Amino acid sequence: MAVTVAAKEFFKWNDYLVKRLDPSEEQQETLQESTYIQNIDQSVTQNGVTVTLTDSVQDQGFLYVFFEVKTEDSISMTDHTSFEEMTHFKIDGKEVYAVDDNRFGSFNTGVGQDELLKTDQNSAHLKHFNAYISYDSDYDLSNKTVEITLKNLTEEEDYDKTVITDGTWDFKWTLGAVKPQTTLEVNRKCDFGGYEITVKKMEVTPLLWSLYLDYDEAMKVYEDEKNKFEYAGT
Repeated sequence: MAVTVAAKEFFKWNDYLVKRLDPSEEQQETLQESTYIQNIDQSVTQNGVTVTLTDSVQDQGFLYVFFEVKTEDSISMTDHTSFEEMTHFKIDGKEVYAVDDNRFGSFNTGVGQDELLKTDQNSAHLKHFNAYISYDSDYDLSNKTVEITLKNLTEEEDYDKTVITDGTWDFKWTLGAVKPQTTLEVNRKCDFGGYEITVKKMEVTPLLWSLYLDYDEAMKVYEDEKNKFEYAGT
């Protein structure tokens, strides 16, 4: 999933997204007035490691959270530095992985270093991470209170993990409201790099769009001997 949103006021450190999307002043102002993007700037320091939750981005079906991790001189990080366990999310006080609660339907969580950042934005003592949760779009995170816990800064190579710094970094904030997606009925064949596939409908939100394709026609892509799909059209 790609989060296609950027504005200098929000992602002060993420020049990649700003340059890639080049948002207009109107787009930046609109996003700033909405609750799809929130500046949070919560910092927690444990044993020489300061983790700052800088921003969150939400829309139908996903929530991304952006972290800045700074360490003191005695603690160095590499491209293999991460956190020991999966990200722990709580929504309105309840663990999202509660066995007896499947309200999210199909969902996933994760945390890792932000791959979109330029290497010169990171150093041995400064790294940028993002955490995310994706879930069925018929569930609504609007106005929910979110808690995230990151535990133990680690170094991972060849499936071996070494704890660099023990610690637990907890963050809590309340999300704003998002609007339901707009559905556009299409129902026509479109050329996808030489493949004629019927586009049934398109769902659009401020930060995301989804195409719904005819299954049998779309699966012909995978049956093709080329076994690949590339499309650079508009």
